[in-house]
Amino acid sequence: MAMQILVIDDDMQIRENVAEWLRLHGFEV
Repeated sequence: MAMQILVIDDDMQIRENVAEWLRLHGFEV
């Protein structure tokens, strides 16, 4: 389970990336 979000300063961008990562792994967001 490799996290692709490592160094991102913008909080909003982190949340968007987390949501995308979850969708890619079959989670409903």
